[in-house]
Amino acid sequence: MSYPALHTETDDPFPITRWSMVRGVESSQVTEVDRALNELCRIYWYPIYAYVRRTVGTPEDAEDLTQGYLARLIQRDYINQANPEKGKFRAFLMADLKLFLAKEWMRGRAVKRGGRCVIESFDHAMAEGRYGVEPVDNDSPEKLFDRAWATSLLEQVRHKLRQHYEVKGPEKLMVYEALQSFLAWNAGEHSYAETAAVLDVSVNQIKVDIHRLRKRYRSLLEKEIADTVSCKEEIQEELNTLAAAFNQ
Repeated sequence: MSYPALHTETDDPFPITRWSMVRGVESSQVTEVDRALNELCRIYWYPIYAYVRRTVGTPEDAEDLTQGYLARLIQRDYINQANPEKGKFRAFLMADLKLFLAKEWMRGRAVKRGGRCVIESFDHAMAEGRYGVEPVDNDSPEKLFDRAWATSLLEQVRHKLRQHYEVKGPEKLMVYEALQSFLAWNAGEHSYAETAAVLDVSVNQIKVDIHRLRKRYRSLLEKEIADTVSCKEEIQEELNTLAAAFNQ
């Protein structure tokens, strides 16, 4: 699995992102910063849980530590201490989470959930359900984190892509539902002709619609990644990491 080189549609300066926003918080931006950080944590909570779960071994401790870490992460004074040299939010989380576990877990201090946590209701069953289908292998917690991050990121992109079609009405949503399988790496479960018959359009129209679907998917994916890095050059690096996560 590989991605083509990044093509940008504009030469505008790198826009403000969720990551740059939470690192440069100002009092007038409180609501926007909270929203940005919550968006980031919505993507990363399960990769964090998966990493902790593989590290500490028990679901109860993993839940407590994940909740404790997220509760600390959303404190503005804390997040502003992020090292600017760790430009990627993923890299910051990886280094910071290791430090957190070394301080709180390895010393035998249980971190109990509490405070203002990003996850309004930690779904333990869902977390363990996802963890239960992870490959049973000798992957390190770091590799598991990357794979969980990649999966969560793609789920977020698919959700936003579906919303894009949904707001255009029932007919467009039906087109998305019929074509979404073509986003898979195996190019879809059905042939162009079968899908054209379902939607009662020509095969050529299906090809055009699939091209548009994939183009928007790619655009949303790049935008989602751009929100977690500090410069355009890092976008392709993260795309390569995402691809590698599924090739491990």
